[in-house]
Parts: sequence; C-alpha cells; structure tokens
Amino acid sequence: MTRRSTWIRRSGAGVLAVAVTGALALSLPGASDAASARGAVPQKSYAVGPTLHLGHGSTTVGLPQYAQSLYYTSAGLLVRTNKDGSSDGGAPFHFQLVKADGKTKRLGLTLGEVVPDTDPTEPYLAWAKMKGGRIRVVVRDVRTDRNVANVAVPGTFDWGGWSAPPVSLVGHRVYVGTNDKTEVVNWRTGRAKASHTVPGSHFPDVLGRHAVVDRAHATQVIDVASGKVLLEVSQKRRFVFVQLSPDGRFATTSGGMGEGVTGPFKVYDLRRGTSVRLPGTDWGYGWSANGRNVYRVEGSTMTTCAARTGTCHATRVPALPKQPSVRYPGILYEA
Repeated sequence: MTRRSTWIRRSGAGVLAVAVTGALALSLPGASDAASARGAVPQKSYAVGPTLHLGHGSTTVGLPQYAQSLYYTSAGLLVRTNKDGSSDGGAPFHFQLVKADGKTKRLGLTLGEVVPDTDPTEPYLAWAKMKGGRIRVVVRDVRTDRNVANVAVPGTFDWGGWSAPPVSLVGHRVYVGTNDKTEVVNWRTGRAKASHTVPGSHFPDVLGRHAVVDRAHATQVIDVASGKVLLEVSQKRRFVFVQLSPDGRFATTSGGMGEGVTGPFKVYDLRRGTSVRLPGTDWGYGWSANGRNVYRVEGSTMTTCAARTGTCHATRVPALPKQPSVRYPGILYEA
C-alpha cells in the first residue's frame, strides 16, 4: 500500500483547472540550497537506493541500507531503511535522522511490519504495536532517541496484513486505524476517543485538518472536524492516487505510480477551490517541507512547481541511474 493519493472533485461547483504551458526556466544550485542547508530540515530531498540527495543534489548522504520511506520532522528528515528498499521491501526497518547539511544520526530503533508516521511540525515518530492482543501507541522523540509515550488504545485489529494498525500523527493526536473505528489518541494525556469522520478498517491518512478517505466508488478529502467533503474523485473507471501536502492545505491526484505510469497529475488548493495541471511522471512528485512546492526528478533534471500557481522551473541535478526507483518524502511505500 502507499499513503493514498487520489484526486477528487470539489463538491458542488466544478474545480478550475489551469494548464501549465510554456518552456521551463533552467537554473543551477545556488543561494536557495545554501539557505536550506542552514536549517534543520531540507526543503527538498529524494533517495535512490542507498543514496539520499538533499536540495538540488549538491549534498548526498550515503545510507547503511536502502531508503524505503522519507518523513519530514521539525528536527530533520527521517529516513526509514531496509535491506531492499528498491522494491516495497519489508521489515526489519531502521531509521536515520538527516539534517539539511547532511549530518546524520542513526536511531536505536528497529520496527517490524507496522506503518509509523510523523508530523512535519513536530520532532516525533509514532507507531502502533500489539501487546497481549491489545493495541498500544508509542511516540518517540527523534532528537533524544527516547520514547515519550506508550499509550493503550481501545479496539481490535486484524486487517491490512500489518502486525499492528497504521497510524497518522498530527500534533498531540495519533489516529489509529482499528477494526471498527479510527481511534484518536491524545498521546500526552493518554485519552482516546473514536473519530466521527474517519472510518475504521481504514488507513488513517490525516495531515493538518484534512484526511483522505476511501468510499465504495470514490475517494474523498474531508475536513476532519466537520466531515465536510472538500474534494471527491470517482474510482469507477480507473484507480487514482490522492495525496495531501505536509500541512494538508493541498491535495494532489495522479493516475498511478511506478515505472511507465504517467497519468495526469493535478494539485488542488483546498482553500481556494482551484487546481493546476502538471505533466505526468513515472515516479510521481514529492512535496517540499513547507508544502509550497511539488517536485520531481527525471534524468538529470529536477522540476519544481509552485503548488498554488503551477509555475515551474528546472534545475540540473546528478543524473539518475538506469531504471531508478526514486523515493520522495511524504509518500509511504508499503508492501
């Protein structure tokens, strides 16, 4: 499974689609890379095999294993690795915290077949585990490499093929996909309550105030608090991926992901009710850490596009190897 990206049509009036036309401006790495390197979090990153590229590829980081998934945190980029990240791979998983300047810290953490999550604005990693047939949520501070919470969660779990339910972390809340309900756990107080908007037996794909929810023949982006549908896409004719930006303000839709899959790609501004159309790409787009841009790498070019306007520019990067498997932050690559 992947963290879902499906595009959906705004309820009621149609969504304005803006086509991107014209040539791309080509630039070289410069001041923007230097500015990013001064902070803890790289704005753009991508991994190919055991190599992580930061910024426009001017900084590379060798990893002890293959990069399997990349997560934004306020303390840096967290990279989940395994022995064969070039495919969907599998457990055991290990973690490296990477700063914008390329400095790394290996966490003393090994996880099995579970789906962890981070909040880009917080320095934490959350996941679920089963103990004595009961669900518990664990939260770890990636700065200190210590657990800060271990909370019991009501409910049962036996769907999806993982050893514990998948989770989404948003601030002090952890959304846990149990059998009958999605439980919302306040990991600071230990209190839990059922979500009235995110269904059970479901991947709780929550970012900011919004969530991606699969229905019988459609995928929706909803407001988590009210349940209001902000975007909906039909899944009757073909499957469409829907993905939220790190802050949940934007949603993207694409015709698929993987080599040779180049369906249309759109970015929806959930506040304004507008969208922009971008060129399709084999491996999709990643999100910048601040949620303002999407980007993709093909050959020796990184194309970066403003999420709101669709304006794009191109930058030279180190050439990708033949038949690459490119990994971007914000997309989960699950078997």
